[in-house]
Amino acid sequence: MTVERGLPMEKRGGGEKGGEGETEREMEGEVEREIEGEIEEETEREMEGEKREERRGRERGGREREEEEREEEEREEEEREKKKREKRKREKRKRERRGREREEEEREEEEREKKKREKRKRERRRRERGGREREKEEREEEEREEEEREKL
Repeated sequence: MTVERGLPMEKRGGGEKGGEGETEREMEGEVEREIEGEIEEETEREMEGEKREERRGRERGGREREEEEREEEEREEEEREKKKREKRKREKRKRERRGREREEEEREEEEREKKKREKRKRERRRRERGGREREKEEREEEEREEEEREKL
């Protein structure tokens, strides 16, 4: 039996069970294949895990990007609304200023018209007064002439 140690596996064991050596060899091969299969499965799981992590990272990055884009859109919308409000305020102030200017122009025009009316009125009175005075002077002149005729 000491000789068996140096012999290859398939030759060991001799006796009736001559095929036993081959079975051990097959078992060792199966064990190796199982180990290799487990290693491959583990590697696949790790790769799938990495892919999942990568996908999650992309999804997380995508969500973060979406959130940033949404915030940016909100800021832009707020900016547009602010500009609209400012424009409406400017237009309102402009309308109010034009209204005040128009009222001022109307007051000035009314004042000019009033002065013209008063001037015409004064001139008419002066003419009338001048006319009455002339009439008075003419009457007085006629009376003097009449008195002088009566004296003669």
